[in-house]
Order: sequence, then C-alpha cells, then structure tokens
Amino acid sequence: MENLYDIWGRRNPSWEIKYQEPIIDVFCDYGRGSSKLQGDRGKIFGAGYEMFIIAFFIGLYNDKRKPLVKDTSKVKTFGQPIQYWGNLEGRFGRTSYGKIRNYIFAALVAKTDIDFVALDKGEITVRKVVDDLITSMEEYANFGFDYITEKMEDDPDYFFKETAFLRIFLKFINLVSVSTVDENDDDLPDNLDSSESQAETQINTEASDDVIVDSENKIPETGSSPVIRQRWTIKERSELKSFFEQGMTIEQLASFFSKTEESVRSELEKLGIISRLDS
Repeated sequence: MENLYDIWGRRNPSWEIKYQEPIIDVFCDYGRGSSKLQGDRGKIFGAGYEMFIIAFFIGLYNDKRKPLVKDTSKVKTFGQPIQYWGNLEGRFGRTSYGKIRNYIFAALVAKTDIDFVALDKGEITVRKVVDDLITSMEEYANFGFDYITEKMEDDPDYFFKETAFLRIFLKFINLVSVSTVDENDDDLPDNLDSSESQAETQINTEASDDVIVDSENKIPETGSSPVIRQRWTIKERSELKSFFEQGMTIEQLASFFSKTEESVRSELEKLGIISRLDS
C-alpha cells in the first residue's frame, strides 16, 4: 500500500488564473511579463511552481487560508506533479532543492485536521486525506498570492527590490522587527546580525532546561567543547510518529527536525515504531 507522501507527491495543486499575469508571468519563466521592464527585472524564479511555493509559505507563516473560487474554469495547475518540484538544477547555477517538499508535507500534516485513527480503520480513504492536504496547500498559497497582489498594488516596485521576499519572511519569524526594516531601502538593516544573535540567545535561554550536555563527546575541531543535544519535545515526538508513518525517511526526518539520524532512529525505537533490527 502506498503512503500518503507518495500519493500527495503525484498531485498537481490548483491556483487561480487571475494571478498568472500580475505574478506568475512577471516573476517566473513560466510566461512573459506584462511589460518588458518587468520581464527584464523580475524573472527571478524558474518554473511557475516556485512562485506557488513562495505564496504557500506566506500563507503558512501568516496562518491564513483563502479558498479558491468554485468556478473550475478560473483555476489551473502547472502540470508538474509535486514529486518533481525542485528536483532539477535551476537557473543562475541554482542547485536542486527537493527537500522543500518534505517541509511542505510536514507542515500540511501538522496544519490539516486529519483523523489518522479513522484512516487506519478504513473509515476514511487515503484519497480523502490527500484531497484535504491539497486543499490546505491551495488555500495557503491562494492567501499568499492575494497578499503579494495587494503589496504590488500599493507599491508596483515592492518585489523588485533584491531582498523583498527575504524581508517578508524575516518579519514573519521575528528576526527583525517591522520598525527596523525600512521598506524603501534596498539593503537589509545593519543590525540584522545582532538581531539574529539576540533571537538565538532568547531561544537558547528558553530551551536551557531542555538540553543535555554530553561532556564525554568532544567536538572534533576543538577537542574541548561539549556536545549539546536537545531533548525531543512532546510535540516533536507526535510529529515524528505521524511523519514517519506517512512515508518520510529517517534522513528526511533528521533534516526536518535538525537532529542526527541516530537520534531519529533512537526516538522511533523508544516510541515502539521500529526495532533495532529494522534500523
């Protein structure tokens, strides 16, 4: 029986056609921009789905969704199944970035109301679950497209600044407060490094009660610093179980949770999902 991840990967999420000319054609090689100037300045993405990914994460970080129009004649797909997104080498020497599919899938499982007990009992079908995941994906992206459209209506040149998209995501993750970012300035604020450092310090302080210091294992480069290993939280354990059961590999899980593969295997063993022989 195929897992959810593989079935989801064969799907083509839809998006509203009204966003093609003002966004997809302007920023992607998918089509021609609405003007030569925009075309010359704005072709910063390759395939059209790259802009969909940006829109999806804008919706996700805002935690806002917008349903697509019900008229199917007003929506379309890129004709490229998710399983191929990011697999090919991109333009400007860009390397493949297929791991982003893992992050998108994990986010969708976490943010979509899925009754895995009912699925396991056969009370709901795999297709129904995948349909729900795709709907979540489409609605987050639809909000993101709407967000980008409004920004461009307020300032047509907003996204033609070199760091425009980076700016948006930095705001979402609170590394830089809105007040420190001058949106009319093409450069990131000079205090970006210190802001990141402060954020990291805060995170480390909050997590200080949840780490293990292993004084026996030294970092090879210095031979003196202890290895800091963070314990798995209850939420991480729950997500780990769900993601593994839905088809993510140990390597993918290690990358997603920023843990070692050994740590992932160990936790899966503790949860009784795999045995030492399996790993």
